[in-house]
Amino acid sequence: MEEIKIKALRDEGVIPETTYRLLCKLIKLKEDESKQKKRRLWVSTTLVSLYTFFVFYLFFIKLSGLTVLDPMRSVSTDPVILCFGLLCILIHFIWVSARNKYEEAKGDFDDLRKEMIDRYEELWFKQIDQNGKDEALRFLNDEKDINLYHK
Repeated sequence: MEEIKIKALRDEGVIPETTYRLLCKLIKLKEDESKQKKRRLWVSTTLVSLYTFFVFYLFFIKLSGLTVLDPMRSVSTDPVILCFGLLCILIHFIWVSARNKYEEAKGDFDDLRKEMIDRYEELWFKQIDQNGKDEALRFLNDEKDINLYHK
């Protein structure tokens, strides 16, 4: 849908070819950023849920009613606690990876967006009628949440 709308404006002569390619790339980077953000949120929720269940199991189920010296032996030999601990470590590394990929996607998108704002004069035709350019910028802002009006 978005490429059809932008492509139609390019075909009408409102958007130059270079600007069209940059806008398509910007839309693609925004979609990648949104995807990575959702992935990071999902992994974060999973990690918090796992930690919560782990702490609940450890303190309220496993350690309730034990004497002073029993907890260390009981915790170190319980396979459920060992599995939860390993799973927490694994999910934590996945979370770090998801966070790094999101930061990279966000950085790429922001860099291209700022470059397009800085190169505003050379990317858009100097037109008497600004309706087409305004329509493209409004479409990007409203439909794709891409703000090219200011940094």
